[in-house]
This record gives sequence, C-alpha cells and structure tokens, in this order.
Amino acid sequence: MSILSVAQVKEAIPELSWSDDTIQMAIDANEAALDEAIGPLGSDTRLIMSAGDMVFLPRPASAVDAITEWTDDSTSTVLASDDYEVWYRGRALRRLANGTNPRGRWGFKVSVTFTPKEEPVQRAVALTELIRVDNAYAGGTISRTMGSWSESTSGAPADRERERANVVSRYVASAMGMVLS
Repeated sequence: MSILSVAQVKEAIPELSWSDDTIQMAIDANEAALDEAIGPLGSDTRLIMSAGDMVFLPRPASAVDAITEWTDDSTSTVLASDDYEVWYRGRALRRLANGTNPRGRWGFKVSVTFTPKEEPVQRAVALTELIRVDNAYAGGTISRTMGSWSESTSGAPADRERERANVVSRYVASAMGMVLS
C-alpha cells in the first residue's frame, strides 16, 4: 500500500496534469527508489558482517524484533533480548557477555530485524518532492510555478537526476537523524 494516495499528490502538487494512473505509477516508482536508498517503511531486516562487541544499523531502530547470529557457516543462534543492548539512540547493538546466550563478541554474521525510527511524514514529503521534480522535468523542460508566476526552461536529464539525488540524500539524512544545511 502506498504511503500517499493519488488525491493527496494532486492536492500537494496542484500544477500536476498527469492522469491518475500516471500519478500512481510515479508514486510506486518513487517509493521503490526510497526503499532502495534506505529500506522499506516499517520492519526491515539487514544482514551485517560483524567484528567486535558492536554492530551498527543502517538507520536508527525504535525496536529490535529479532536477531540471529552465526558463529560459523552452519551454526546460528536466535538471540534473546537479554543478549544485547541498544546503544547510540538505536544506531548500534552491543553484544553482552551475560544473558541467555552469553558471548562478549558478535558472531561473524548477524541478521537483525528491526523497526526504524522513521516518521511516515518524512517519507511522504520526500515522495512528494520526487514527484514534483519528475513533473518539473517532464518532456525535457523545467517548469516552475509559484502563485501567479511561472517559468519553463530546457532541462537536461543530468539536472533532473541531480535534483532527485538531493531529495533522496536529504530524506536519508533526516531518517538517520542527521541535519544537513
């Protein structure tokens, strides 16, 4: 299910003149781009190669749902919640030497299923901005409208991709809890 509906996109981007089917395709494609950049909204599972007593998640976790640790290629252990602790505001997990499955260091490979500390509003804003960029560069021209003012200029595909990359990097940084100026 999409985080934004076609109606919400039309409301957020009133200058959009695409059909409902085209808007839905843009929503789906841009959600896939955000998923690829940082992971899906909701539960995420990552396989992490580890060394030492800490593993770092690709984005902060609000909850850790499951951890499986491999100490060799054929031996895996599902960890209990007392086998690790969450550090750095959900960005890292520290392996504990006490607990149900005590070890002072992580096994060489760890699968972590977690719920990211991501606000759906952040993703909706990024999704809207990506669609706005796509619309602005539709047909090889850049169209901008603000109130009664509007302009259209020719735009290169590289400009479009640069603007899209900027939107995605701002979203990734905000989802990671970083601030970009």
